[in-house]
Amino acid sequence: MMHVRHQQEEFSRAFIYAISAAAGLKFNHAATPDDDSVDVTISTRGLRGTTRSPRLDIQTKCQMSEATGDPISYR
Repeated sequence: MMHVRHQQEEFSRAFIYAISAAAGLKFNHAATPDDDSVDVTISTRGLRGTTRSPRLDIQTKCQMSEATGDPISYR
């Protein structure tokens, strides 16, 4: 049986994967072990032949209880 923390990780990744797929973005699991606090990366190709390809590294969190206050908090 999978430990609850691993379930939480998978729920977080699945949520971001679904949003990325709906938006037409690439989704990549970050390398393990997680030394840089990056769980997943979403990216896309630059528009109109530009050399920049936007990329966003994300650290996921999953809460098993009902959220209180600001559900998206960061420093």
